[in-house]
Amino acid sequence: MALHRVFRHHLNPLDCRTERILLLVELSYILIEMLFFAAAAERNSQSPTPREIAS
Repeated sequence: MALHRVFRHHLNPLDCRTERILLLVELSYILIEMLFFAAAAERNSQSPTPREIAS
């Protein structure tokens, strides 16, 4: 939402189409972040713990 606030501050008022595009970009970025962190968490949960490695 930071990108949306920056454009809103500098280009006030934005037309409806521009606002939709900015929100779509923001939501796409959030989705990519969620997928990245979910994949990283899954990868970390599948790696052996130090205790498992030692035994």
